[in-house]
Amino acid sequence: MARNCRDWLRTYLDFTINVESPAIFHTYSALFALGAAVGRKIWIDRGAYKLHPNLYVILVAASALCRKTTAIEIAARVLRLAVPDLPLVASKTSTEMLMSTLAKQFKIYGRSEAIMIAEEMGVFLGSDIRNISLVELLTKLYNCGDYINQATIGRGNEVCQKGYGIMLAGTTPEWMHNAFPKKATEGGFTGRCLFVYARTPRQRKAEPSLSNDVLINLASDLRHIGGYREQLGLQGEFKMDQSGRDWYVNWYEHEFQPPCEDFRLDGYFGRKHDTVVKIAMLLSLAQRDELVLTSMELSHALTLVEELEPDLVEAMKSIHTTEVGDDLAGLLRIIRMAGPEGISHSSLLRRVSYKLRAGEVKEHIDMMESAGMIVKEVVDNDGMGRRGFAYRVKIEGKPEP
Repeated sequence: MARNCRDWLRTYLDFTINVESPAIFHTYSALFALGAAVGRKIWIDRGAYKLHPNLYVILVAASALCRKTTAIEIAARVLRLAVPDLPLVASKTSTEMLMSTLAKQFKIYGRSEAIMIAEEMGVFLGSDIRNISLVELLTKLYNCGDYINQATIGRGNEVCQKGYGIMLAGTTPEWMHNAFPKKATEGGFTGRCLFVYARTPRQRKAEPSLSNDVLINLASDLRHIGGYREQLGLQGEFKMDQSGRDWYVNWYEHEFQPPCEDFRLDGYFGRKHDTVVKIAMLLSLAQRDELVLTSMELSHALTLVEELEPDLVEAMKSIHTTEVGDDLAGLLRIIRMAGPEGISHSSLLRRVSYKLRAGEVKEHIDMMESAGMIVKEVVDNDGMGRRGFAYRVKIEGKPEP
């Protein structure tokens, strides 16, 4: 069967170009849809283990600001149109409910696939997020083990086989700080997540539009890639061609240097090489039926992954931060949003006077300036020679006057 789209991902991004959500949200939502469609049927042999093209994608933005729910809904719409009977886990869940769903999946399909869509991660996980057993199960599903044993409340140990977990979720920085369990970092869950941050919408669009014809083409090609009923879809083992193998060996053995300054990032960087390969498989599936990885897909995958890394530290800080850290993060957020012109000291005080005293603001400002996070400048406050201070975020690599 011939495809309608020369490059499925490129077509998807063009399809969503009139939507306010940032392009990076649509990129990772589209990759999720590809991984959800093919499921466990695709893999690459890494010697000691098989690697499947599953991702845990978490879109992070302030509520109602960057239309993260819109990006999630579009991906879900394409996926449901392509594979109408695909079993989605899209409502509030618990360890017991998820294990029960997986057991039913195995009886019907011969594999236990959890395809999770959560417009609000807090609602999806519910109060059980405080129960680390759910996070443990999600971690095991990400690993796609052939045999998953999980303790549950009331039913003891339960088992599912041939696991596959893939997630597209939305959340806010505030929820990550207030509700995300700190043990999720220690247990490796956060190291398996891709936190996709956005702070501003791509554009303001009073009447966003989507082409129904392109939607149908996207769904048709996704059905071809993933399979539906009599259509088997693509399945089997990926192989790297010589260019892909040469690129990967050179990058992994000579260029890849995981940073060591923050232990909270160890899990992510310890799996970065596998994440690059996972995304490269999805990029390849978007373009052709042959299960071959070239240097082009691998290089593109690395670019996409590294685009997320500047915000990784912020993601981990939001989970682990103290009350003082909250105050610092809040001040830094206000200064960043002021843009390159910065914000005056008096304006900043007015913005935070409901929670911080002037002396506390000065202490935090001094700390951020000493750490090289912001630049403090002397400015004319009122145009009449009265001097004051203004603050702006320091731009990395740019020398200050």
